[in-house]
Amino acid sequence: MILLVAATTMEMDAFVAASPKAPVQRLVCGVGPMEAAFWLGLFLAEAQSRGTLPELVLNIGVAGAYVRPEGPGLLDLCLATQEHLGDLGKCEAGRLLPLSCKTNSSFSLSVRARGWLGERLEQNKESVFSGPFLTVNCVSGDRSRADMLLARFPEALCENMEGAGLALACSNYNVRFAELRCISNMIDDPERQQWRLKEAVQRCGKAAASLFQEEP
Repeated sequence: MILLVAATTMEMDAFVAASPKAPVQRLVCGVGPMEAAFWLGLFLAEAQSRGTLPELVLNIGVAGAYVRPEGPGLLDLCLATQEHLGDLGKCEAGRLLPLSCKTNSSFSLSVRARGWLGERLEQNKESVFSGPFLTVNCVSGDRSRADMLLARFPEALCENMEGAGLALACSNYNVRFAELRCISNMIDDPERQQWRLKEAVQRCGKAAASLFQEEP
């Protein structure tokens, strides 16, 4: 069994509209890493007590991309290889520094699940970027904050607000986790920003739904 998780009903509704009979369970976890970790953790605890833990948790939704020549652009699809709690640390003199104490703040996602997702998307003629994602508590609103995050995580493709919380919950129950997102905005200074939220939601929902279509 696959559990499909989205932060908002808008993101989940786009998937349901595209594939109302997809063989998945669904969970709307709320916005932010705390909500995500709590509600998925509660779901998995109850599932474990029934002996019905999912084989895979798949998170879908939107993300903001960091501006770089080789990176994703508006409405591109992205698969996470890792999730990092991007703004957990010490902010000082325009730099984001790690905490001195040991924290569980980085998670590697399932290679097997990502391989399946990549193959299915390729079969459906969908191109996709793969790389690390950052989970943040506060959406980056200008280039200076984006640059601060990239200085610490230079390979990051994009940011979201739930991935690391979901990855934490999955790791506690030894459940595989994968994440597919569509770029809704480029993280730039406000006067240059473009937002295509509704289109990104629809694109991600349709791409995720295509994973469960029968092969010809």
